[in-house]
Amino acid sequence: MRILALTHTYPRSAEDTNGPFVRFLMDELASRGHEVRVLTAHDAGFAAGELGQDKDSRGRVRARLSTYRYAPREDWHILGYSRTIHEDVRLKARMLLLSPLLILAGRRALLQAARDFRPDILHAHWFLPNAYMAAAAARAMKLPLVATLHGSDVFVAEKGWPYSHLTKVAVKATTRLTSCSPELRDRICALGLPRERSHVIPYAADPGLLEREIDAVATARVRARLLDGAKGPLLTALGRLVWKKGFHVLLEALPAVVRQHPHLRVAIAGEGDLEAHLKAQAQGLGLEGVVCFPGRLGREEIGPFMAAGDVFTMPSVHDPAGNVDGLPNVILEAMAARRPVVASAVAGIPLAVRDGETGLLASPKDSQDLARALLEALAPQAPRQAWGEAGRALVEAELNWSAIAARYETVYGMAREDR
Repeated sequence: MRILALTHTYPRSAEDTNGPFVRFLMDELASRGHEVRVLTAHDAGFAAGELGQDKDSRGRVRARLSTYRYAPREDWHILGYSRTIHEDVRLKARMLLLSPLLILAGRRALLQAARDFRPDILHAHWFLPNAYMAAAAARAMKLPLVATLHGSDVFVAEKGWPYSHLTKVAVKATTRLTSCSPELRDRICALGLPRERSHVIPYAADPGLLEREIDAVATARVRARLLDGAKGPLLTALGRLVWKKGFHVLLEALPAVVRQHPHLRVAIAGEGDLEAHLKAQAQGLGLEGVVCFPGRLGREEIGPFMAAGDVFTMPSVHDPAGNVDGLPNVILEAMAARRPVVASAVAGIPLAVRDGETGLLASPKDSQDLARALLEALAPQAPRQAWGEAGRALVEAELNWSAIAARYETVYGMAREDR
């Protein structure tokens, strides 16, 4: 098939951790013999050589990437890349002013790309704004449109006018919908999309990539640095420092865990609007010597970081505005690194974290229940190695990009038949 995808966030270099799931999927589809083109918004962060390349550094076929400009000045190209929504709970005012420019330019660029490329299918990542933007090209070229939910797009779609108008247009244009979370799918279906046109397809991990990234020497060095002389155990977490990740709940849970594990160390990696708040919270809870914030990790640092910990945790929650993660990709990467996971039973997380099999689930926003799960996972008799191996096996069998790409091929085929 010839596949034309539209997004507004895409890894700008091999080390960029913004939107990796989009790139992994589209590259996997290209490697399976499809001709794949990806159109994304321009950003100054794109590395030289990233655009227009058909093969990666190892010679594998990849999706061909191009960008469109939407603002008259270089320093105005600031939409996407985790910069649009403050703390993930409210849209930033200056972003709202730029959004019409992105929508107009993106619609025009996609229509031109569709006329030049003549795809068999359009694929919009993030229901808003991209399914709305793709509607014109789908209508003009009589093409099926597959839209994929990633989380924040549902949060925006549920707001009032003008987003309700954009949502109605996107719903009407969407031939098939995919979501990494049953909850996100249900919320969009409640806005008018027929449920029979929707599919829950989780994210995935690349077990081979993680295997190559994880070097025993580098992992030991990372573990020693994070423990900083303590005996351990070591608990790791990774994600943007925003409300929906639930790191504030993790901090609330830690005093109870530290009472039974006085040598515990916790590393919460990532960057975001809540960094100062979380550091102040840790200090207020007397956790200065327990918790560290290593900051943003590059792509090559994720594997050793995951492997260095005894348990990985992701306490996702519905934030004050109703935003929630679909299925954090870092959970799947931790599983690929053979690490047990303690996470919240929310959105799409139970699709990957199977309670008592690949880790443990806790009630979202419940610090006491999270502490219970962490203590159970850190107990001497806990089958952490067995959970880690079960997680790895699940990734190898079902939650890898080859298996997920095959499910997208099925959805593409259904969408083409629908038209």
